[in-house]
Amino acid sequence: MAKMTLVITLVLWLLCIVVNGQIVNIENQRLDAKKEGWKADVDLNLTIIKNTRVITQFGNRNRIAYNKEEHHFMFLTDFGLVKADGSDFVNSGFSHFRYGYNTRRFHKLNLESFAQAQYNRVQMVDLRMLLGTGARFEAIKQDSIALNIGAFLMGEYERQTDDIVNQTVRYSCFVSFDWQFSKTAGFNTITYLQPTFIDPQDFRVSSETSLRFTITKKVSFRVVYNLFYDASPPTGIPTTSYYLNNAISVRF
Repeated sequence: MAKMTLVITLVLWLLCIVVNGQIVNIENQRLDAKKEGWKADVDLNLTIIKNTRVITQFGNRNRIAYNKEEHHFMFLTDFGLVKADGSDFVNSGFSHFRYGYNTRRFHKLNLESFAQAQYNRVQMVDLRMLLGTGARFEAIKQDSIALNIGAFLMGEYERQTDDIVNQTVRYSCFVSFDWQFSKTAGFNTITYLQPTFIDPQDFRVSSETSLRFTITKKVSFRVVYNLFYDASPPTGIPTTSYYLNNAISVRF
């Protein structure tokens, strides 16, 4: 019974927290900060359970944005830890800084540069550092439909937990589509493709698809499916991973 309780508890937590994969989905973490000035969103949680085992769960997410005329700044951090009996079920996090410049001539085109540091001990990533630049374009922006595309070039440094170091240059391209097809339901999908500059067969793909439903003014429900594929993962790590997240949100 105790083992079953432990498994159920961990599964529920894993479905509720953000699981950081190899590719960080920046598009879904952008704050809707259209007005000039600062905007921030902070989440923090800590849970400790002691019965026949000690279970610890910690999560922290911070999103900060600043807009000034055609200049846009964004800083993101996200850390998650689930530990039981000395074993890590989740141990990952990242910090991301991005600067964007909205071109006056083409107001839907944003030139962006970013720096990112992340780790995922369960997937044997001790440290990954990215530095990149490129462009993001709002192809469609309407009340019910939005389509964004982007293309970036980035340098990557990765140190695995077994001390193997990889350095390369990657392309990073994405397509983001959002459709609010009724007053109470919407659909969103985002796909990233990141091949290496030297060997296109060494690539990563991350896709997130979600359905959202508004139940009442204060209650909503969301189903999220995330799929990740790495053609050259660290030794012992599967090429494909996925998770399904069902979440209910309540506003007060």
